[in-house]
Amino acid sequence: MGEECCGDKPQAVQVKADYVGSMETKFAEIGAKLDELHSKASDAKEQAANKYEEVKKHKEEFAKRLAEIKDSTGDAWTEFKGGLEKALEELKLAAYEVKEGSTKAVAKFEK
Repeated sequence: MGEECCGDKPQAVQVKADYVGSMETKFAEIGAKLDELHSKASDAKEQAANKYEEVKKHKEEFAKRLAEIKDSTGDAWTEFKGGLEKALEELKLAAYEVKEGSTKAVAKFEK
């Protein structure tokens, strides 16, 4: 009976070692994926911040042109009309690019 006890122990130790090794491997894989996600998130955050600054400039340009129209007298506002419409289109495009960039950034995390 003593031999059975001791004979089984090395097998149990090996099973435990195999299990622990398997869990360590899986843990390392998850850690690597989390590190990759962190890197992608950092990149996406930087890109989003850059795009936001671009949109902010377009927004400021639009506000400036809108103020010019508000302050214009008589028919002079028509001179600013084309610039305002152009500024609006640039603002819309920049906002769309931010939205698309955000969608692409989220897609990176789904891979």
